Amino acid sequence: STTAGHDHDGVSSEGDLAPTSLAVAGATTIAGNITPTTSHTRSLGSGTYEFSALYVDGVTVDTLRALNSYAPYEVFTTGDTLVATDSGKYLIAYNTSIASSGIVDFILPAVTAGLEYKIVSGGTFYIRVDTSSALEGIMYSTCVVGDRILSAGASADSVTLVSDGSRWYVAEMKGTWTDAS
Repeated sequence: STTAGHDHDGVSSEGDLAPTSLAVAGATTIAGNITPTTSHTRSLGSGTYEFSALYVDGVTVDTLRALNSYAPYEVFTTGDTLVATDSGKYLIAYNTSIASSGIVDFILPAVTAGLEYKIVSGGTFYIRVDTSSALEGIMYSTCVVGDRILSAGASADSVTLVSDGSRWYVAEMKGTWTDAS
């Protein structure tokens, strides 16, 4: 189960409550300093921090956040056309049925100042990020790399894209990404 303020499997919940426990119904692997009790409830941190990392199939996703300042996340089992309400979330691409050479596609919305998307691979498959229009380029450093980028298919590849209203910019990138235009 989840507590208000977090997204789980694409279902959004609103609120400002910080989670204090996680109930697990079934087999699971939990790593780190999370100790199960006999009721299968696990503590998610102290009064200062919610949790130190999110593990998706052995991949650590940096999610350390001070209490009440966390970024929600959403797990995608297929690609998606992103919308403004996805801005600010960790978008985790994860699907055990995708072959290691499979591609998960994300399409960015039209450029709008202030939008920000952090897309993370939860496995060893490729992530392709496309703009909604070929006229909207993705800037990396000082050059336009095109309207589509592709990860190398390594575990934990990630990219953070932000918009100023005229273009998309790569704010952070982990792994090897190429122009896929």
